Amino acid sequence: WRFGTVDMPEGPPIVLKDLPVCGNCHSFADDGSVLGLDVDYGNDKGAYGLLPVSSHMVMDDSKIITWADFKREDGELTFGLLSRVSPTGRWVVSTVKDRSVFVAMPDLMISQLFFPIKGILVVYDRETKRFAPLPGADDPAFVQTNAAWSPDGKEIVFRVWGESEKGLRIFNLDTKQTRTLTTGLDNLPGWSPDGQRLLTVDKATPGPVRVWRRDGTPLATWPLPAGRPLSVAFAPDGTRVAVGSSDRRVYLLDGATGGVVGSIAVPVDIDMDGEMEVVVGNAIYDMYGNALYHTDDPDRSEEHTSELQSQFRIS
Repeated sequence: WRFGTVDMPEGPPIVLKDLPVCGNCHSFADDGSVLGLDVDYGNDKGAYGLLPVSSHMVMDDSKIITWADFKREDGELTFGLLSRVSPTGRWVVSTVKDRSVFVAMPDLMISQLFFPIKGILVVYDRETKRFAPLPGADDPAFVQTNAAWSPDGKEIVFRVWGESEKGLRIFNLDTKQTRTLTTGLDNLPGWSPDGQRLLTVDKATPGPVRVWRRDGTPLATWPLPAGRPLSVAFAPDGTRVAVGSSDRRVYLLDGATGGVVGSIAVPVDIDMDGEMEVVVGNAIYDMYGNALYHTDDPDRSEEHTSELQSQFRIS
């Protein structure tokens, strides 16, 4: 682990090494005062570290919660995926009661592809030490995941996916109401620093980055010169937007107009536009989480299904 700013001449200093458990996915409060970190502690995949940031930090039992404590009596496994600390550091939102497709990749630059196929959103309050389901994102019939806090901490945007409902929803913590932002396979929402705009990526088509007002009004579409947009992020001052693309480049866009102002080549040896199918139970999904067909379809041979099952594993 290195901790610091990316513009340090010699790189950020090492602050943690030889961690005896998996500790990777993380987020911070906006002012950097709180660190949230996934840790596979005590043979618990739902374990999660919450630490005040200081010059000397100790992760012990008092700093670790487990998402498995939410309705533990249900007996469902929980990983606590895609957890995000709120801007103030008081709350954390995570995907629980979850199950995901996991595809290991040979390239270290992109070592895995995965997407949840089951899960609801739950919020943990650091002050009360209580868990609560997020209203409008707690239906086990759908996948609810990829939550992202607005910069003012008053709203959470998240993805919904299921047979009858898809798209992005926004939950308002003041009104306790949920509204629809999109109804497609939009994913990976990114808030602008002022909280007035959202960027989304349509995972079903090689379309442009989409720009929305906070109230759900479409503002613009920003096409890339090549490739499919895979991820988006605003610069802290809002003047630039970074877009990861399937043509192995990161494009830098003007934060106001969407015009391309530069790009960076990424040395990745993987076909991000290639077709991929994953078997989950008796259904087969593509790499974007779209159900393609059932394995009992007579048009699909048993040999083909077995081959798919042998290539990918379910986590």
